[in-house]
Amino acid sequence: MSILTLRSISFAFDDSDKIIIDHLNASFSHGWTGLIGPNGCGKSTLLQILAGRLRVTSGEMQGIPELIHLCEQETLRPPATLESFRNSDDKSAIRTKSALSLHELLMKEWEQMSCGEQKRWQLGCSLWQSPDLLLIDEPTNHLDQKNRDVILDALGSYRGTGIVVSHDRDLLQKLCQKFIFFVGSHTYEMSGSYDEARNNLAEHFAYNEKQRENSFKKAASLRKEVSRIRQLTESSKKRLSKGHLNRKDHDSKAKIDGARLSGKDASLGKKKGALENRIKKIEQSTHDLAVVKDYSGSVFFDIPASYTKVLLHQTNVRISLPDASVLSATELLLKSGEKIGITGFNGTGKSSLIEHCLKESWIKSENYLYLRQELNTDEIDVIRKKLNFLSKEEYSRCLQIIARLGSDPKQVFKSHRWSAGEIRKIAIAIAIVTEAELLILDEPGNHLDILSVERLEDALKKSNLTLLVISHDSRFIRSVCSIFWNIQKDQNGNSILKQTD
Repeated sequence: MSILTLRSISFAFDDSDKIIIDHLNASFSHGWTGLIGPNGCGKSTLLQILAGRLRVTSGEMQGIPELIHLCEQETLRPPATLESFRNSDDKSAIRTKSALSLHELLMKEWEQMSCGEQKRWQLGCSLWQSPDLLLIDEPTNHLDQKNRDVILDALGSYRGTGIVVSHDRDLLQKLCQKFIFFVGSHTYEMSGSYDEARNNLAEHFAYNEKQRENSFKKAASLRKEVSRIRQLTESSKKRLSKGHLNRKDHDSKAKIDGARLSGKDASLGKKKGALENRIKKIEQSTHDLAVVKDYSGSVFFDIPASYTKVLLHQTNVRISLPDASVLSATELLLKSGEKIGITGFNGTGKSSLIEHCLKESWIKSENYLYLRQELNTDEIDVIRKKLNFLSKEEYSRCLQIIARLGSDPKQVFKSHRWSAGEIRKIAIAIAIVTEAELLILDEPGNHLDILSVERLEDALKKSNLTLLVISHDSRFIRSVCSIFWNIQKDQNGNSILKQTD
């Protein structure tokens, strides 16, 4: 039984022409519903609306529960209830901390935690309150596989109504029983597992495509008939015209008058009108058949090889980490054209390693992109400024890359309120068109929709870019990278980096 119903809700920001949600109808019942769609389609905005942080432009919502909690994508700030949850010893708090293995993090300050550790606390605060409606945006961002499994078990034990936005196919498959797919201006509710729902949606579009083909053929046949009738009508008009007759040819004029009275022309006109009405109905029904708008075409990052042969080389490295432990490495070596993947559990110092390399100016290039896990307002403003300084040719290529990564650039640039995924696509596109020597990507799949992750993976794999990539997506990093810096904790709690191929 549905507890929450949305009836034709729409939403647009006051300062934007872009309609983010357009007459959405949906219902949510107990259990988990997954929201699936490209970056910028309105998934996170819908969560904000359901949480009461944004008001719909039109439409109505019925059955809004009393206790609602939203767990957002970003982990830049600690949750408001963090200290209360940390210090609580009630049964729910103890159970939640145990389920998420949070006891080991009790003494860490927020700023000392890795993004993955922050995400676990963020989710813990949400689950601790046992809300009637739990809204979660990208719950497995920043998490290694071990902690993804922990999160999945914790979310699976939730007994209310849950709505999740995620690009984690494994989580969607195991957690959700229903899905809402955002496709163009349409939404589709599908029940079953993720794989079943995807297959059902694909079959729906395949059927629509077949119907469109049949309708186009039928309309084309009717247009030919209309054209034939039009020619007959024109021929008849000429034949029934008296302009070419001699004024004294009364017999011919009488025959023409008789033909006019017979109504053959009128009959042809009625038939033509009926056919044209049928064509209009077919065109309307075809227009109502939704199909997937495809921005496909392989993404190719065409960048010349770096002139700098060695972009990073340090030996006997020792780096102090935020938790007072130490990360050590015998050698750090990055040559032009190499693709290095940095792997390890949450809290081993992967992001700290990158931050230290940049702080100490170990990177021997000034033309690089560093795409952090979470971007603050200042960093987003820098991306906007870089976009504005592109030449016309660079801007055009930038739009093409954004499109090939799965977003409609016209829709993206209708608003300055870019989604987290759109910001990342824009930043990567700018780096490509300005021929960056190095891309440093910390969890590049975070915030990207599934299709965009697959296209980015394919483009990076085929490029001659120099890459440093941190990712817990084993499929992504194994496909893109050929050299690996694996970081593990030793028995004393310190981190050791070892290179493998």
